Amino acid sequence: MYRIENGRTRVDVHLARSMMDLYGIRDITLLEEVREAVKPVGGLPGTEGATRGQ
Repeated sequence: MYRIENGRTRVDVHLARSMMDLYGIRDITLLEEVREAVKPVGGLPGTEGATRGQ
């Protein structure tokens, strides 16, 4: 949890779902936000291979 909170480990949809299952929470909006955050940026100069939220 420390690594996630401090940006050392990036959250993906699988991790977000696992954490929600652990705490008994289901937030579809959060999953959509995680999906959006890990999408490649694309189209911007110098962002080849970059993802949002890095």
